[in-house]
Amino acid sequence: MQLVMQLVMQLVMQLVMQLVMQLVMQLVMQLVMQLVMQLVMQLVMQLVMQLVTQLGNTAASGSD
Repeated sequence: MQLVMQLVMQLVMQLVMQLVMQLVMQLVMQLVMQLVMQLVMQLVMQLVMQLVTQLGNTAASGSD
C-alpha cells in the first residue's frame, strides 16, 4: 500500500506541477503581451505626435 500511495502522490504532484506551470506560462504570456502592446502603442503615439508637430512646423515655416 505504501508503494501505491507513493506512486499516486508522485503522479498527482506531476499533474499539479504541469497544470501550475501551464497556468503560470499563460498568465506571464498575457502580461507580457499586454505590456508590449502598451509600450508599442505609447511609442507609436509619441512618433505620430512628433511627426505631426514636425509637419506642422515645416508647413508653418514654409508658408512664410
